[in-house]
Amino acid sequence: MTRFLLISLLLLGCAETSTPDVQPRVVRPPDSQSLDLSQALPPQDGGVDVMGFDYGVNDIKSPLEDIITPIEDAIPPIQDAIPPIEDAIPPIEDATPPIEDATPPIEDAIPPIEDAIPPIEDAIPPIEDAIPPIEDAIPPIEDAIPPIEDAAPTCGQRWADEIVINQPNDFTLGGQAARFHDPGFAYGFFHTFNGLQAGGVGDAPRKVHVLLPRRYEDDPSIRYPVVYMNDGQTVFWDDGPYEGKTWDAAARMSALTPCDIEPVILVAIYPLNVGREYTHARWSDDPDAACCAVEGYAGYLAETLKPFIDAHYRTQPQRALALGAAHGGLAAFITAALHPQAFPQAAALSPSFWAGLDIDHVPSPAPLAGGALLGLVEAGLSASRPKLWIDWGLVRDGQAHNDEIEARVAARAEELRGLLTRDYGYIEGVDLFTYADPEGQHEEASWGARLGRVLAIFYPAGDAG
Repeated sequence: MTRFLLISLLLLGCAETSTPDVQPRVVRPPDSQSLDLSQALPPQDGGVDVMGFDYGVNDIKSPLEDIITPIEDAIPPIQDAIPPIEDAIPPIEDATPPIEDATPPIEDAIPPIEDAIPPIEDAIPPIEDAIPPIEDAIPPIEDAIPPIEDAAPTCGQRWADEIVINQPNDFTLGGQAARFHDPGFAYGFFHTFNGLQAGGVGDAPRKVHVLLPRRYEDDPSIRYPVVYMNDGQTVFWDDGPYEGKTWDAAARMSALTPCDIEPVILVAIYPLNVGREYTHARWSDDPDAACCAVEGYAGYLAETLKPFIDAHYRTQPQRALALGAAHGGLAAFITAALHPQAFPQAAALSPSFWAGLDIDHVPSPAPLAGGALLGLVEAGLSASRPKLWIDWGLVRDGQAHNDEIEARVAARAEELRGLLTRDYGYIEGVDLFTYADPEGQHEEASWGARLGRVLAIFYPAGDAG
């Protein structure tokens, strides 16, 4: 490369100048390698066409030392071309800052533990701030539960403020001998007719208990609805053929309050013959099993006993209820259907709707529709549609009274419910109420246990008729 530069400078300087007999001079730059210029100059004996010029040795007019710049000027010393290493690469101490500058002190990079994690008392508020005082979290009990006088209607909580029991005494009412007695039930006291002949001398005497509300004699202006209960021998006491079997109705009524039901008068009528008075058709193959006189008994209730009770007690005649269980439930249903003006409502608990079909509780494929029962009551159901309660028990425990009798009761009761709603215009929850008791059995204790539920349908608390 250096040789090419020298020849180019020589040619440019000699283009118009010539110096005869001048020998080239070798210039040795200090500290430089000697250059053989004979390889850089054109030959002596003639011109050579280089870059379009004719020239020769004789054309050189200036000394060679004037034409060729000393090598030390053409090429700067190596120390000038390449800066000292200390200038090209900054001192290591400038390129890499001291370790103490590159990495901040550990105390600066990681804040003190007391700054990174706030004091425990700042991170977790005092327990008294996080959890409000118990008196703020839970309102005082007197605020959470309203006073009893606000929670319950002001209908009175007891049948009487105190019970004053008078000695039993005999008296006469409507020409009929009666006995006053007060066993101390909270609900009320009794008038018992041991041989009532409500229809006069020709009427067969029968025993009748009348349970009157405890306050009955306190206010002569108050009149009461009356519930007529069949099988009177087991309504209040076990005075029937089955020892220990009773509804215990006086105790059941005493367990209720005026907030549960409206006070009523209960009239319990002893039957003269259950099978005969309470059924409409043959119900057993036993030749001694009486039947089929329920129409006469229903007439007695509507036309003889009820007028006597209405005449001698302060009643609400238009609100009477016929009530019974088993055969007595069948009789109550028939009574209301045949005499809806006297008994606009009936409650039939575990009723014997199977009578006339499932003889001795043996299932029969014959339907209720078109049978003797509906043939007897159809006109009354269609014309008056008395308000009805019908229930049955669901206990099946291997005992005949539940697995056979109550099973037939349930099957026929459900069948009748379907007929009443489909063919007679009844509406459940309006004029028809049914209940399948999961703990119900075919016995007086179960019927007594449901008494309050039944009465609450017909005589709810606060209803004065």
